[in-house]
Parts: sequence; C-alpha cells; structure tokens
Amino acid sequence: PQPVRTSSPDASSTNDFLTQNITFERVYPMAMGLSRPSSIQSPPGSSFVYVSSQEGRIIVLEKRNPDSKGQTFLDISSATFSGGSENGLLGFAFHPEYQDNGNFFVFYNRQQSTLTVLSRFRMISNTVADPLSEEVLMRIP
Repeated sequence: PQPVRTSSPDASSTNDFLTQNITFERVYPMAMGLSRPSSIQSPPGSSFVYVSSQEGRIIVLEKRNPDSKGQTFLDISSATFSGGSENGLLGFAFHPEYQDNGNFFVFYNRQQSTLTVLSRFRMISNTVADPLSEEVLMRIP
C-alpha cells in the first residue's frame, strides 16, 4: 500500500499528527466480499469481529486470523431496502450482556417501504444469529 500524506494548512499548527504519514492496510483480505460496509463491532471479550453491509448482511471473522474468510452471521437482505446511499442496514450493536442473553440490535430500512426499524435479534452461537428471532422495537416512518 502507498502511504497517504495529509498536511496541515498552517505549518506552525500544534496538530503534528496531521503532517504524519498515514498508511492504509487491507485487513482480512480473504474475507467474503461485502460491498458497502456500514459498521464493524467486536464485543468485549469476544474473539470475533462482526462487519455489516448496507445490503443487509453481517459477517463474522476470527479476530486473530487475518486469513479468516468469514461466514454469514445474519442475512436479512431480502427484508432490507438498500437502494441509494443512505439506506440499508445502517448499523448494529451488541447488548451489554450479550454473552448471557445473546441479544443484539440492528437498525435498517425495510424493503418495499419507507419504514426504518430498530430490531432485536438473538444469537444461536457466536457465529450464527437467528433471523426469525427479530423483534421490532421501534418503527420510524
């Protein structure tokens, strides 16, 4: 990868970090292709990284294995409207006690409507969620 140089408009600025080289590196190059990623989460104490895409999928990767190809954790793409730049699965978060209750929350736009929802889902295991466990907690027209 080529470094990307940023510079401060004022050379005397105390923001030295703006003039340092920044290098971008591809992480998990073998991961299943996700277009339009929208969020990344790794709950405390977990050995997994979860990445969502606006299309309505969340994949799970092994945190310490950069060769991890990942697998589908949740796929609600058939229920998700992802047309346009501000639609789709916009974010997700794990319940603070997810290790005990298996709950996580997803914020997304519903297919065939202008409805945005916040839903709770349940994990079957650390690598698989139950798409049928959805409980809509909030509807935003």
